[in-house]
Amino acid sequence: MVTFNEPTAGMFIWMKVNGIDDTRKLIYEKALGQEVLLLPGSAFFPDQSKTYPYVRVSYSLCTPEQIETGMARFGKVLREELHK
Repeated sequence: MVTFNEPTAGMFIWMKVNGIDDTRKLIYEKALGQEVLLLPGSAFFPDQSKTYPYVRVSYSLCTPEQIETGMARFGKVLREELHK
């Protein structure tokens, strides 16, 4: 469902969501409804008219349990979206 590289430093993970061309709708309409706050990759690109399959995950203030819960919820959102 997603591709990412494990970070060696920092507080963000960039994920490419396979099978989703534009993560804006996925995040703003689906993930937020599951209480998962992520940023679509488009927020970090200069051309806002294009679509991007990326998501930026911040984990600096989360406990391991919160990360696990959030990623499980996001995984559920992704499965539902990809199996429409």
